[in-house]
Amino acid sequence: MTDTRQKLIETTKELLWERGYEAMSPNLVLERSGIGKGSMYHHFKGKKALASAAIQARSEELIAEFDAEFDIDLPLMDRFERYLCKPRDGLKGCRLGRLVSDISVTEDELRQPISALFTHAEQAFVQALQVAHARGEIELKADADALAATLVASIQGAFILSRAHSDPGYMDKVAQGAMQCLKASVVLR
Repeated sequence: MTDTRQKLIETTKELLWERGYEAMSPNLVLERSGIGKGSMYHHFKGKKALASAAIQARSEELIAEFDAEFDIDLPLMDRFERYLCKPRDGLKGCRLGRLVSDISVTEDELRQPISALFTHAEQAFVQALQVAHARGEIELKADADALAATLVASIQGAFILSRAHSDPGYMDKVAQGAMQCLKASVVLR
């Protein structure tokens, strides 16, 4: 990947997180990146193509971060606590999740990489629960799929509520609640 293309993608990722899709414009990307208009249109047909590349890149980064944090050699509940309770800046919002409120992000090209991130996390949670259950380490008192979806939704919802209440502590409150939900749904053996 060329340095120019990469710089455009990196700048777009920042602007999408700060402003969302609707308020992000190619002119802002050009202004912040210092790259000329011709160079941008050499690499991308327009705003949607640029945003799509940035969202895909961000999704891949966040999946890799998730795997590094969750797929480690720790006991099951420690893995979940490490991920669910890690420090997050709730007031900034999720680097991808906050984009789904933009009307244009309902288009598959923009929505799919966001969905892929959340699906990846849910599947990893389900797999961890099912493997621990199959090994006889835990007894599940809840459906693994429903529990995994609830845990992912808890973190995403915490971002929204943190911003709505302008309360960065809301992330911790919801993370603790998610852990309580998990502990009530799993019996350690």
